[in-house]
Amino acid sequence: MVGASLLEVLVAILILSLAALANAGLQIAGIRANSSAKYRSIAAAHINDMADRMRANRSGLSYFNLVKGIPSLDPKSGCSAVATPCNAAEMAQHDFYEWTTALSKAIPEAQAAICLDTQAGPANAATDTYASPTCSGTGTTYSIKVWWDDSHGEKIPQIFTTNFQP
Repeated sequence: MVGASLLEVLVAILILSLAALANAGLQIAGIRANSSAKYRSIAAAHINDMADRMRANRSGLSYFNLVKGIPSLDPKSGCSAVATPCNAAEMAQHDFYEWTTALSKAIPEAQAAICLDTQAGPANAATDTYASPTCSGTGTTYSIKVWWDDSHGEKIPQIFTTNFQP
């Protein structure tokens, strides 16, 4: 029986070590899920902001038939000033610039597209990609789509889409 208590202590340490590793794995999974939820919430808020901008500028909606990317320069920076008014199309371009700039600051590697789409419904990340957004280009329903990398190294894009009729 000499050494039996030492063996029991070693087994107890092994069990506690495995439990600590399992707990660390759960913590990492929780942090990833929290990060994903954070970006999804930010995307939803930004999409609602763009939908409100589009509703406020109904005359400029034709600009959004299919627009994507983040413009490098504001096409009409004076649109926000009262002294230099702009037309509806210029205001739409300016709104898209401001929106995509804010989106790219809020979500790392975010990409966005706005388009007319007859098929209103949730997006499929496997088929609806930023390079080739699935939009019909017709109809009265607009789709605002935001993609971002939330894969933590696996490069599987996430997508959040809202469909609305102005």
